[in-house]
Amino acid sequence: MPVAPGTPPGLYRLAFDDFHGLNTDTMARSALPWKLLAAALVDEERTRDPALPLTEESAVALMSRRYGFLRPTRIANWPSAAPPPPLSPHRPLGLVDGTLRRSFPTVSLEVVNTGCSTCHAGMLYDADGNPTGEAWIGLPSTSINVGRYAREVFAAFQRAIADPEGLFATIRIMFPAVSPEELATMRRYVLPELETRIPKLAATIGGFTPYSVGSPGLVNGVGTMKWYLGMIPADRPAPGEVAFSVVPEFGGLRWRSSILTDGIYAPPGWRHSGPWPGGPSPANRDAMAGVATLVTVGTLGVDFPVAAGPNVAPIRDVVDFLVDGYRAPEYPGPFDRALAARGGAVYAERCARCHGQYAGEPDHPRLVEFPNRLIPVEVIETDPLRADAATDEAMTVFSRTALGPHIASKRTAAYVASPLGAVWATAPYLHNGSVPTLWHLMHPAARPARFEVGGHKLDYDRVGVAGEVAADGVFRYPPAYRPWSLPEVYDTRLPGRSNRGHEEPFDEMTEADKRAVLEFLKRL
Repeated sequence: MPVAPGTPPGLYRLAFDDFHGLNTDTMARSALPWKLLAAALVDEERTRDPALPLTEESAVALMSRRYGFLRPTRIANWPSAAPPPPLSPHRPLGLVDGTLRRSFPTVSLEVVNTGCSTCHAGMLYDADGNPTGEAWIGLPSTSINVGRYAREVFAAFQRAIADPEGLFATIRIMFPAVSPEELATMRRYVLPELETRIPKLAATIGGFTPYSVGSPGLVNGVGTMKWYLGMIPADRPAPGEVAFSVVPEFGGLRWRSSILTDGIYAPPGWRHSGPWPGGPSPANRDAMAGVATLVTVGTLGVDFPVAAGPNVAPIRDVVDFLVDGYRAPEYPGPFDRALAARGGAVYAERCARCHGQYAGEPDHPRLVEFPNRLIPVEVIETDPLRADAATDEAMTVFSRTALGPHIASKRTAAYVASPLGAVWATAPYLHNGSVPTLWHLMHPAARPARFEVGGHKLDYDRVGVAGEVAADGVFRYPPAYRPWSLPEVYDTRLPGRSNRGHEEPFDEMTEADKRAVLEFLKRL
């Protein structure tokens, strides 16, 4: 993908690059024909809302309202001196697109796929904690719901193959300029493939995958990798594959010597914990780029050889941006400067040994030292299922792929204590997103068993998802608030979603100290 002159290449790629994810191979995993997808989703939604217009705009709005894709008014960290970002009214941010063509036999097909900004572009908030509609590339998308997206696309395709002529009638209305060649491609190749594949999947695993791929703000990268490696049976459900984790804030990745919440992948020869050996030298940046290409396998469904080959150079641009150009957004709400300074002292004494040392201007402390500590599950006592899922067998099978020579894979049975940049914007918390606010994290007995997440506003007093426990026992949004995307109730009683752990640091911390630390964390 050509990068516009004057734009940081890594930023541009994070927002818009397809990383070789638009081809017939990726259509077997994650890429989809746009016009057929859009029409099928709109037809499905019209069973709930018959008044929904048959337009492309209806499909794009659904992507945001039901699945949490961002449709930002602007990208707030786009350089003002650079050409404006190519935001499209016909696509949410996070869907990359292109047209597949071949002259013989004639093929023309507009295809979309998830991209980096599906998960790595987050909503910004105003001084009252309300969503602004602006995006920040590098913040986690805490509302993207890939699980609901997968389930409802599957249901929409089931409806489509039951009434193909109705589907094509909808396509012609929604896309009046659709070419005869693209209609023919969908009829000759795409629809027959769906008519073969969807009933088989419905009869065996009931969806595109036999495991849950996530819920608002959660992904299941280990499950996806094991699925691609053939380690999850293709003919029966696998409900136990619940290795959920939140999406990280990108700024912290520049300090990591290994990737993912359990640090299971690192450059060959590197330790999976501890700082970068020798710092971010050109050779070390190349090494980390080789590791990070793994993400294009899980996100875009590219083949392992593509990730290990053509994707290394563009991912190196991303690494350069993270090291040299990325900055987290500043906290927009009010704060108590004196209390934050006191909280910084408490943090340095109680928290920095795991989460890193911050220094610099009191109002804008920056991470200056990060230990990359891997905390064993039996010590941190958070939900173990993510760490358990990354088995020795899975790491061995992965090592035999084309990415194996570029990545040292290792079961750690531990979680990395993450950096805390922009932590105020990244609720909910813990590695599996099981705690709605930092206040609840500091008060384990008060953590709600069930809470709403997705399309939320922020509470700057407790720092996290705004809400209160309702009569039904669920921590729900304020009554007057209307979420911008459809929320779900997170149930911590389900496997992989426990909200226990990370309790010892707060056992001997006074309420005054907890309040001071909360104030300090707003400034990161």
